[in-house]
Amino acid sequence: MLNIALFVIVAVLILAYIVYAVAVPVIHYRLGEGSRWIVFAVLLVLLGVQMLVSAVQFTFFPRNESQSIYICYGWIFVLYLFVGGSFRRFGDRGVYPELSHALMIAGYTVSVIGLLGSVPAWLWLIH
Repeated sequence: MLNIALFVIVAVLILAYIVYAVAVPVIHYRLGEGSRWIVFAVLLVLLGVQMLVSAVQFTFFPRNESQSIYICYGWIFVLYLFVGGSFRRFGDRGVYPELSHALMIAGYTVSVIGLLGSVPAWLWLIH
């Protein structure tokens, strides 16, 4: 039952990341920063979908005990570290500074939660 609850949290965070992966490159493109951001959007969405599929596999169909849902929290840590940095960049450029600052703090907060969520995976490695 705990794995299901952990999976739901991971799935929601990865789906939120996929929304970010579509929205932010489009905003960069609309700001006139070039069409390379559309390519980044496709790559970021593919990365998010792959992580979601792996989270389903780790939760419901693990091949061995090293495939744990806690590993997905490590991914959340890295992804949302970049999300926070992206919104910090928006704030530095003056794009909705208050909203960008709030989303930056939220991204870094979720990143720390992901780091703490991955601790059981690290503890399993060192026992």
